[in-house]
Amino acid sequence: MTCWIGISEGKAPEIVREKRIWGVAQRHADTISKVHLGDRILLCAPDMGAPSLFGVYEVISELFVNQTPIFGGAGEVYPLRLKLRPVTLFDHPLPLASVAGDLETFAGSADWVADLRETVMRAIPDTDCTRLIAAAGRS
Repeated sequence: MTCWIGISEGKAPEIVREKRIWGVAQRHADTISKVHLGDRILLCAPDMGAPSLFGVYEVISELFVNQTPIFGGAGEVYPLRLKLRPVTLFDHPLPLASVAGDLETFAGSADWVADLRETVMRAIPDTDCTRLIAAAGRS
């Protein structure tokens, strides 16, 4: 099982909670194709004032394509999709700045926020996944 940080902007976090579907643009096909059933995705909203995690989800479907625009926003459909099951929905978003310095994922990064925004998703070490879930429980 792999743990991922996935980016979800605008109204997408609300839509993910409601519909339990997450999607990415076609240009990210190589990355999302590495996700498997049972993997976990910690969803991050970088546009909440500061990048913040809002929940942990388990992947419960194979990757599928759907062109129906459900995520809002102008122009982008995010057709490469996964069905998700909520594992932990945070009562309050967890600002990543509060724990970023303790994560292997960002070790040695001069600008972890820029690194986070470089890609729509990235695999993270299990230890970071555990730390983030624990930190969210304390927030």
